[in-house]
Amino acid sequence: MRRYKGLWDDEVKKLYASAKSSFKKADNPCGLSQAYIFEGSFYSVLGNTEKSVELISEAVKIAEYCDLRAVRASALKTLGYNLNVMGEYAEAMNRYTEAYDIYAELEELE
Repeated sequence: MRRYKGLWDDEVKKLYASAKSSFKKADNPCGLSQAYIFEGSFYSVLGNTEKSVELISEAVKIAEYCDLRAVRASALKTLGYNLNVMGEYAEAMNRYTEAYDIYAELEELE
């Protein structure tokens, strides 16, 4: 449970909206992936898992399109966590496995 629930929620939501707007204006769809991950994580902390899954899923799609493998792995890991919270255990495990495979591949490239 969050200690200071609601204290900064509106300000944080405005910052995420501003960040997404800036990436769109700059015609930088790839930057949106990270904004969606952060915003999705925020909604996860708020307990709005469904909204978090929606945002993180969008981050996965964008990161895949932009070939941002580390970002995609991070999004998949967060998505797996949220699916686990929702009781979607098999789907959560699939997302964790995808993230692990990407991280393993990236490790081999170093």
